[in-house]
Amino acid sequence: MTKITYSELIRDIEELAGKIDRKYRAVFGVPKGGAIVATHLSYLLSIPIADVPDDHCLVVDDIIDSGETLRAFEGYDIAVLYSKPYSPRIFKYSVREVSGWVSLPYEDEKKDISRSITRIIEYIGDNPRREGLLETPNRVLRFLDEFFRVPEPKIKVFNENFNGVVVDDNIRFYSLCEHHMIPFFGVASVAYIPNGRIVGLSKISRIVRFFSHRLNVQERMTRDIAEYLQGILDPRGVGVVVRARHLCKEMRGVRSDSVVTTFYFTGEFKNNGNLQSLVLSTVDRAEL
Repeated sequence: MTKITYSELIRDIEELAGKIDRKYRAVFGVPKGGAIVATHLSYLLSIPIADVPDDHCLVVDDIIDSGETLRAFEGYDIAVLYSKPYSPRIFKYSVREVSGWVSLPYEDEKKDISRSITRIIEYIGDNPRREGLLETPNRVLRFLDEFFRVPEPKIKVFNENFNGVVVDDNIRFYSLCEHHMIPFFGVASVAYIPNGRIVGLSKISRIVRFFSHRLNVQERMTRDIAEYLQGILDPRGVGVVVRARHLCKEMRGVRSDSVVTTFYFTGEFKNNGNLQSLVLSTVDRAEL
């Protein structure tokens, strides 16, 4: 999270003002954060604030994320304080690029997100004021913080001359499908052939948890686990097999309760059928 203080905000607005051509007759602030920026720019540029934008007006906003809000103003010159790496480049002026969640000093991000969850409850036709739902927005917010704030594991590597295969199987995991934000869950089996170095066995489960607690597709999660372990240990090979049920498939769409298996091999696992069968067999007998 990037926290912006009021002093940083004023400094960045002043920097933005220095980049803007002096051809505009007014500024229009996109509600609500853009209105704050427009007020300061109006003073710095000595031009009025417009009630509605016109051809001689500069549209301003505090931040552009997906760009959905600002798409309503395409065709106008747009100035934003902050953009994201994935923001559409529909703006003409900007101060800097930021990553992740940005906390602005006039916002209460927890309350804003909680209000959004309340609106979802209303959208699906329920009453957010009935007893069972009164605390639901805050509960959902706590769940999101708990589930998605999993830190990258601290991995200690040990020197060990072991020439066999290490297999950690039936590692339970839970994730959320990035297409519908509906859970998928199952088991993962992780195997590697050491090359003079090993990790503590609990760390393998922590690696699986780290890569599962995010918006995901099973294929990428499987690959990420394997490549992460490969990068840490530089072993002779890694094999990862994931077997999962997808509720986005069971609750909607085709409503199929089939199980999906993905696997990813590096090094000696790539062309060794016996090693691959060793890892694949561990998830075949797992209960989901």
